[in-house]
Amino acid sequence: MSEFILVASLCLMSSGVLIFGVCKNAAGHINLAVMLSGVVGDLGFNYMVNIARVNTERQLNLRGTLLLENILTENTVDTVEGLVKKNYQLIICSSFDHTGGCYKMAAKYKNVNFLLRDIPCQKVGDGSCNNLPSNVGTIMMDLGFPQYIIGYIAGLVSKNHSVGIVVPGLPTFSYSTANAFMIGVTKAVADYGLPASKVYTVETGSWLDVDRERGATQKLIDLNVDVIGMSSDDLTVQQVAIENGAYTFGTSGYPVFNVLGESILTSVLTDWTATFINATRMVMNGNWSSYSWQGEYSTGDLTMDIYSHIVDNVTMSRIQQELTNIRTSVNQTIQPYNCHILYKQSGYPVDSNNCVPYQSLLDSPTLLKGIEGLGLYEIPVVHKPIGRSITLGFSITTGIVAFVAVLMLLGVIIFKSTKILKSASPVFCMAIIVGGLLVFSGIIIWVQEPDTSLCRARYCNPRLKRLKITNKTLLPYILALIILNCIILAVMTGIGKIESIRSFGTDGLSTYQYRNMCDQKLSGNIVLYILLGYHGIMLLVGCFVSWKIRIVEIPEFNESKPIANTLYAISFCLFIIIPLIVSQNGLDSQVIVICASALFTTASSLVILFVPKFWRLYTKGVNADPFSSSSTNTFVASVGKSNAVGMQTVVAAGMDETNTSAPPEIKDDSESISKS
Repeated sequence: MSEFILVASLCLMSSGVLIFGVCKNAAGHINLAVMLSGVVGDLGFNYMVNIARVNTERQLNLRGTLLLENILTENTVDTVEGLVKKNYQLIICSSFDHTGGCYKMAAKYKNVNFLLRDIPCQKVGDGSCNNLPSNVGTIMMDLGFPQYIIGYIAGLVSKNHSVGIVVPGLPTFSYSTANAFMIGVTKAVADYGLPASKVYTVETGSWLDVDRERGATQKLIDLNVDVIGMSSDDLTVQQVAIENGAYTFGTSGYPVFNVLGESILTSVLTDWTATFINATRMVMNGNWSSYSWQGEYSTGDLTMDIYSHIVDNVTMSRIQQELTNIRTSVNQTIQPYNCHILYKQSGYPVDSNNCVPYQSLLDSPTLLKGIEGLGLYEIPVVHKPIGRSITLGFSITTGIVAFVAVLMLLGVIIFKSTKILKSASPVFCMAIIVGGLLVFSGIIIWVQEPDTSLCRARYCNPRLKRLKITNKTLLPYILALIILNCIILAVMTGIGKIESIRSFGTDGLSTYQYRNMCDQKLSGNIVLYILLGYHGIMLLVGCFVSWKIRIVEIPEFNESKPIANTLYAISFCLFIIIPLIVSQNGLDSQVIVICASALFTTASSLVILFVPKFWRLYTKGVNADPFSSSSTNTFVASVGKSNAVGMQTVVAAGMDETNTSAPPEIKDDSESISKS
């Protein structure tokens, strides 16, 4: 009895293990991953691949299969490495972008099965592939049929007798799809004696490049093409064609009519479900063997969607007749899109039926005769200049302020012999105003669209000289400062290689927009920092001068207050504009900050330095003495007791209300300053 119980227990345990294993598979405990080259919502190729994944889950009672989007050529290997580490048993590489990387990983990980896009293999007697790794299967849809049939329809419905197709082109994929489209157009024209249609093709260099597809389609529209085919993974070509009134198709596998309506003449539908289920079952059952699968129209893997009302009954019957011929062909390897005299005429290897070997057909290195190839579409880069409102606004405003400065300069020239301006050294007054005009010219240069010459002119624009000194003996020192400034600028221009460059991907620009920006080498930037430090030192010198002349007691000779106010205005602006410039990423914003600050500081400096002088000329008259009575008293008191007689005379003159005579004229301003 005990032996019977033991045997029964072992049988039950074995049955339980077996049942649990079956339930495990039934519950979907198989690690399956599907990689897409785009997004599942493209309503095209990637959408249909995902539909096959979902159908596989449903029919095999799976759950938790993994979908990976936007896996491109450059990250295929890393993605597969990650999946292998997570113990995925079957990896489906759905795009041609994945093929090379997945073959590489299949050779490295023999215990993982791969299903990838590639041409049908060479089969041996038992149906297996002799040129595939044992853990690899390949899947392929007949790429000739979809493009051939839409070319056939295009030849029937085109009113302008001008049709075109957008394809990836070499090296992404061969010209097989463009050639099939051309043969379809030619066949329709020949079958029904229609006027010959001009056939164009434009390449995008990729299965999925929205910007190039949009531009390539527009290029066909500009050539009066009214029916457009495509070989791409998304709906960009169709959308642009419809926006421009052209007719188009769906060839990425999805019924595009459901989205874009009657302008879609029809769609070629694809169904990947059968091959996904077959591969998954082999992994679940543990009987994987390398195999190759190709979907055909004759087997139902490729089907036709409903037709637009634009396709009339006569055209519909002609299309159906051609589809019947393809489906009922005795030899499915002989089809119009791979067996045509155009292949022989274009130098392709053909057999007695003018059929191209399958591998040669897929390689298709050249376009057939009769196709006008427009080459790879190059997206034109668009220059985004400095805002016109900024250029005009600052140029006009600066011009007005510069005009006022010119009036100041003329005023100094006209009234330079008056005592009020003579006491302020007219030569230096004119130099300061000229410096201001140079700054204003620099602002106008800065708001223009930069080229290499303007970039160099920006840095070489002379600065406003803010030191107000009347002693002409200091002129050599001022010239030395100016020469040093020019030397630094020359060195920066020489070693910095300042030039205008195209800048992409900045300032909120789109992918194919650029801005002209000034650029220089690192060595030039180092010299620029030296220049900035030099001007910082000049600001400190200005503060020192302002502090030293504060003891001059004659107001007309004491420039400490105007200089101090000018330096304050400049320093105040610097503390504000430097953080603003650093924080601004936009070129327009930086131009606004720089030009506004330069305009404000220069204009305010001229106002602070010269408006009081012209105001005194206006209120006191051009012949007014530069000294007021109070300033005269102060001046005389400062002379000291060494000239008591002169002091008494001047004081008496100042105290006598009826005596309005002025003190003796001071002939040498600089001498008076020295003595005071």
